[in-house]
Amino acid sequence: MEDQKGIMLSENERDQVWTGLLASEIRENYFADLGAYYQRKQQIMTWLALFLSCGAVATAIGSSLPAWLKVLPPIIVAGISLVSLVEQNQRRASDCTDLHFRYNNLAIGYESLWNNMYSKDSPSRLKELVSKGSELSKSSVSTGIRYSEKRMEKWQTHVMMHHAVPAS
Repeated sequence: MEDQKGIMLSENERDQVWTGLLASEIRENYFADLGAYYQRKQQIMTWLALFLSCGAVATAIGSSLPAWLKVLPPIIVAGISLVSLVEQNQRRASDCTDLHFRYNNLAIGYESLWNNMYSKDSPSRLKELVSKGSELSKSSVSTGIRYSEKRMEKWQTHVMMHHAVPAS
């Protein structure tokens, strides 16, 4: 449809822009939240290992404690270190930060398109955003970050309320 201002997106394309905007905002918030979770988890494990390793020295020096109690803190520290190494929370937090940034840029692109749907380049901009979104979705899956349905629902509800979209 041609308009005085330029080429107008079709109704389906406008719906696609709106859906893309909401979806990218949801994922942007999701990955920010998930990244903060992994960062906190890593900090807790690091501080716990540090505390227990300091306690291990004090326990080893103490002569009134049973032998099994003297060995327990170093075993726990080794376990925490092993779990920390296997879980790679720092890498996951970094991946989530990158995905948050990229989804944020995608949301900005969709919002810009939403506000300028009558520009002549709207159809090509939409095609570019859809392509970026597909590529980003593939990147999200390839990181190996576990999906949290509860966390995703939390951010979906938040974004929908923010945009005054009725619950389905």
